[in-house]
Amino acid sequence: MRPDSCLGGSQRLPAAPVLAVLALGTVVLGTSELGVSGLIPAISADLNVSAGAAGALVAVYAVAVALAGPVLTATLRRLPRRRVLVAALGTLAVGNGATAVAPGFPALLAARALTGAAAAVYVAIALTVATGLVGPARQGRAIAVVFGGVTVSTVVGVPVATVLGSAVGWRAVYGVLTVVAAGALVAAVRVVPQPAAGSSPPRPAPVRTLTRPRLLATLTINAVITAGHYTASTYLVVLLTQQTGLSTAAASALLLTNGIAATAGNIVGGMAADRHTQHTMIAAAALVAASLGVVPLVMTDPVLTWLVALVWATAFPAFSTPLNSPCPIKPAPRPMLPPRSTSRCSTPVSPAAPLRAA
Repeated sequence: MRPDSCLGGSQRLPAAPVLAVLALGTVVLGTSELGVSGLIPAISADLNVSAGAAGALVAVYAVAVALAGPVLTATLRRLPRRRVLVAALGTLAVGNGATAVAPGFPALLAARALTGAAAAVYVAIALTVATGLVGPARQGRAIAVVFGGVTVSTVVGVPVATVLGSAVGWRAVYGVLTVVAAGALVAAVRVVPQPAAGSSPPRPAPVRTLTRPRLLATLTINAVITAGHYTASTYLVVLLTQQTGLSTAAASALLLTNGIAATAGNIVGGMAADRHTQHTMIAAAALVAASLGVVPLVMTDPVLTWLVALVWATAFPAFSTPLNSPCPIKPAPRPMLPPRSTSRCSTPVSPAAPLRAA
């Protein structure tokens, strides 16, 4: 599909409104996903489960993203992207609503799994739509705008969710997210353009695309770094309040500064991805790994913990943004075939990229 084929015609529509709506969707899924870390004490008290058991909510969400997301994305590739995008937003609203009214812990786990699967599909399609709105030289920055919604959720959503959860209960947090997700759904229906007449979605990639050694290595690195990040961040508020003696309000303030640092990392990662994708990924991944290794050593000192957390918060968005840059695999030259686009890096790494590369 040509970059402008999803925009309703040969004339490109202004990208800013569409990117803003896509970013609003990632604000919802980012707050829904990351907000659990600040709500674990309230959830464990309300449902009479331990903090460790409440942390399983993050694990279930992550498994749904990792397993159901790619399968659903590949299955739905034959459908118009706009339709899939709107359906994913609707499912996000339903998942957050089910989270808010879950009568018990098993139902809550099921609601988080549904939300995770919908979030994975939404991100894959949103990134595809975003990169189709701009030229190749600005695709990294378009991805940074979409992921900027996650950054906003880190800066504003997670601290507000933590305070709101302590004040009026964690269910109210997911009730608000349900309303915002519904608003994003309405905005997407109005702003995201229809596919061009006569255009058709690309064919799904063959399964063998996912078995290429370099792709598997990239996905493995992604899984390790991402798992380390979310495992540690899930219990960050619990550790801060128990190990350093910080109050919930002080921990929320630390999360706010982390969000500001993540904003910087997201911007730098997006700009660097347009120039040196692999170098950016390697440097950011090294910083994430180093930060996670140092955190246990300084956890009893609030100032040192804060400084290391700032580096960690900056590095992870700088890693994930170039990781999701569209990087189709460059094929070997073949006579009698039209040339295909080359890439800034050697393998596709986002959920949508393997399908796009094929």
